[in-house]
Amino acid sequence: MSVLTALIALLLGGVLALRTVSALRRRTRPGPALLSAILGFIALMTTGVLVPEGVLDGWLGGTNLLHLIRNLLVLGAVWNLRRAIALVIDVENKRSNPTPLLVLCLVVSVFFASHSHEGTHPSFIPAYAHLPGIWAYGTLYMAGVLWMALDIVRGMREGRLEQLATPPRLASMWLFSGGGVLMGAASALEIGYMTEVLLHGNGTPLAVGLYPWFSPLLYGGIGFIVLGLLIPPVLSALGRLAVRLANSRRHALAAPVFGLSASSSAIRAFVSADPQADTYNLFIRLRDRAVAGNSLPPPVELLLQEMNRKFTRSASFRIPEEVCPSELHN
Repeated sequence: MSVLTALIALLLGGVLALRTVSALRRRTRPGPALLSAILGFIALMTTGVLVPEGVLDGWLGGTNLLHLIRNLLVLGAVWNLRRAIALVIDVENKRSNPTPLLVLCLVVSVFFASHSHEGTHPSFIPAYAHLPGIWAYGTLYMAGVLWMALDIVRGMREGRLEQLATPPRLASMWLFSGGGVLMGAASALEIGYMTEVLLHGNGTPLAVGLYPWFSPLLYGGIGFIVLGLLIPPVLSALGRLAVRLANSRRHALAAPVFGLSASSSAIRAFVSADPQADTYNLFIRLRDRAVAGNSLPPPVELLLQEMNRKFTRSASFRIPEEVCPSELHN
């Protein structure tokens, strides 16, 4: 595994750790999206990103148990991903019940244990899918992913249409649907591949043709879904950033009126705990100066006009015509 991949994995782990600590400090349980990311990260760590896969499996007895653990983690990650999507489109209902997931994990584990497979193998499924028990283990695992992928696609039909009417929500919906389709296709192809290996071995043209498609389809589908989940928080963060930048700009323009430095005022305004309230307080201070008959520089008059529209469009007070220029009321 490359150094760059390891660094990215460590960075991702650090971000997840900080998010988890933040949730615990707020005394709230991590949401399904965060749980999915944590489980997916742990599953990624079992692929040899930092410690070679053979070493990790050796610690567990060298029986390919690491492969089972990774697949159980992936099932949990996909299940929580499905829950996160259900919350976004407001169709949570039965999707929070973990019983089907727990039953699936138990059955998958039983079939994994049904055959002896000593010695860590880097390509476990191609090496052992000819065994009926391992074929059943892999097929049930992929059937579980297929079921959850199809449920994600079906969930798009159950979402409240009025909540999906905005372009960001529509974009998320299409990404969720596309991700579910790709994950479902990956699962179906992998089931077909394992069945071909069981019946005819892994050297047939069909098996050779199917094998390379699984990872791109599965991880591409997961990537689509993650992008869909990222759209709401990213847009929210951009909105908060825009509010802070606007607050900073307004304070920088108004700073000379109060004998302050524009740069320091802009910085203080940008890091304000409540930029909306900060902007409103600035508006009141400028309005009071205007009402008191103090002249304002033209740029500040335009700023006051802007904030007047922002805050007093439907409010009970407005800047008096006889005090401020009439264009403030346009």
